[in-house]
Amino acid sequence: VDEGNYGGDDAWAVLAALHETGFDGVMIPGHVPQMEGDEEWRPEASFQKTPYKHPMGGYRARAFTIGYLNGMLRALRGKP
Repeated sequence: VDEGNYGGDDAWAVLAALHETGFDGVMIPGHVPQMEGDEEWRPEASFQKTPYKHPMGGYRARAFTIGYLNGMLRALRGKP
C-alpha cells in the first residue's frame, strides 16, 4: 500500500477494496516518510548487501505509517 509521492495507489481505495472482500492477511507498507532525526531501522551490514542504497525509513517513520494505516482500517470498520 503506497500513498502519494511515488504515483502509487490511493491507499483508502485499496484498503476499502480489501475490507469489502474480507481480506484477513498481512499488509506491508510500500514506502515510509523520511523524518528528521529518525534512526535507520536496518543494520549497516544489511545496507551493504542490498541493491537498494536509498534510506528505507526509520523507527518513527514506520510507526507513523502503521498508525496511519491502522487509522484508516479502524474508520473502515466503523471504530473510533
